[in-house]
Amino acid sequence: MEIIKKTIKRFFRWEYSWLCLIILATLILHLMSIAIPAEPLFDEAHYVPDARTIINSHYTNRGEHPPLAKLMMVTGIYIFGDNPWGWRMPSVFFGTMGIVFFYLMCRSFNLSRRTAALGTFILATENLYFVHAGIAMLDIFTVSLSLLAFWLYARRSYPLSGVAVALAALAKYTGVFTVFAIIIHWLLGRGDKKVVFGASLAIAGISFFLLLAAFDAAIYLRMTDFISELWNGLNATASLTFVTAAHVSMSRPWEWIFNLEIMPYWYGPHFIGLVSFSVWALTVPTVIYMTVKAILKDKAALFGIAMFAGTYLPWIPMSLITNRISFIFYFLPVVPSICFGLGMGLDQLIRYWQKKRVPKAARVIIPDTAAAVPVEPAGNPAAPGQDLTAIPSGEVMISDTTTINPPGEPVLITAVPLASTTPELPARPAKWWRKGKLQWAAIAFVVLFFLVHIATFIIVAPPLNNWHIENWFS
Repeated sequence: MEIIKKTIKRFFRWEYSWLCLIILATLILHLMSIAIPAEPLFDEAHYVPDARTIINSHYTNRGEHPPLAKLMMVTGIYIFGDNPWGWRMPSVFFGTMGIVFFYLMCRSFNLSRRTAALGTFILATENLYFVHAGIAMLDIFTVSLSLLAFWLYARRSYPLSGVAVALAALAKYTGVFTVFAIIIHWLLGRGDKKVVFGASLAIAGISFFLLLAAFDAAIYLRMTDFISELWNGLNATASLTFVTAAHVSMSRPWEWIFNLEIMPYWYGPHFIGLVSFSVWALTVPTVIYMTVKAILKDKAALFGIAMFAGTYLPWIPMSLITNRISFIFYFLPVVPSICFGLGMGLDQLIRYWQKKRVPKAARVIIPDTAAAVPVEPAGNPAAPGQDLTAIPSGEVMISDTTTINPPGEPVLITAVPLASTTPELPARPAKWWRKGKLQWAAIAFVVLFFLVHIATFIIVAPPLNNWHIENWFS
């Protein structure tokens, strides 16, 4: 029994203990639901047939999207077969790796183990992230590779970070927003290795085109005019506007923050495109919190703001200028930045609650300033060694030097306050009930957050229920 206790203690002292537990739990849940439904759901109806076309005809019907994520699905089918495991296992793998990259990124920005674990847990159990980490769509590949780029950037591995940015954009073109976040943070918070950083941006662009040519060649089994393919793909996706397309779940980027958007993917068990209420409701407060901390020179908070600004804000002018349709799951790359800030904020509240409460000190009257105390000499001027005891003891002490005035004048003795004799009052014992009202409010907020967050996950996450929710939608 003692050996088991020591082993458990040693495990939880290990740097990656909580990360391993989070990964294990989410993997079990994903594998529970990976084969349900047994047919393509939502946009899998586009990507699964396209993967089959790539395998059988060496051609793609989805030229509006870059090749990397599609090739990952093809790889899954080659390994696991043309079945739900083959379609979805690559997403499960990349979703899991995204959790790992997120944790490592947090630690690389000097966040504590608990802060990193809290943010990682929130991300792993956030509904939009969890759903996309288990279905055959492009977005989870982009998010995972973006987090890889952020982690490498945090470690100042700028050239490798540039390659990761290129890979994120090759999974879905919106992965290019990753570089915006990196540039914002570098300009505001680092500014180091200017030549290396500039070269890394060039490496990102060069890697994108070279890898685009290589991945297109892997699809077509020949060299292609990949520049023309890229241009045609961008034109195709730009043609889907709020005027030319009609979809009940279309939404504008600003609605992702101010409206709780719900987009159904499948029914029974239900898959829903929905940002967890706990995360959505605190998006704006979390951004404000990180902004304030960034102004106060918190480097991690500055990166959180840069992540949010780089991955979210470009959507607004793009939507206004191009009128391109958008959906709530386009918000997925922004979710890690909110989880990053939530981990910081919740950990700060926990630390505030753990702080020992110090009782108010008893009032002790002590002279505030030095006093000049007149002492009448006895006859002649004071001689060395003369006893000058006109000052009450316990209030002041006589200075080492005494100013001797002419005969007949009072002797001025400079008196300074004694060092405070008030004993140092120790903090009360760290018992959980001895907390102030604000401390209880802080921990109550943390508990409420996680109750709502876990309840949302249980109600909405596919493997935990098979409730039919057709009545949720008109």
